[in-house]
Amino acid sequence: MPTIEECQRLRDPLRGQLELLDYDVRNAIARGLNDIESNGKDDIVFMNASVTVLLSIAARIFQRAAECDDTQITEQSFVLGAQDAIGWAKTRRLRYNVAGEG
Repeated sequence: MPTIEECQRLRDPLRGQLELLDYDVRNAIARGLNDIESNGKDDIVFMNASVTVLLSIAARIFQRAAECDDTQITEQSFVLGAQDAIGWAKTRRLRYNVAGEG
């Protein structure tokens, strides 16, 4: 699986489609949070459940890629990809907080 940095270096149309996917998912989560918060519901439960749903979607995409790819894609590569994404998100958040944007 490519790292976040490798995905950022992809050229269009792949890069554009990945950016659109990222934008759509982030907006869907924001809309859900807005609806949950405006109705006085527990947004933490929604966020945690959203992670489970997104992991389920990612796992299905991963399985499909594994079926289509000649290389040996393992569950460990899925875990390593998730760990890379977590690390990337933490450093990104830190950079935004230091810059006063977070």
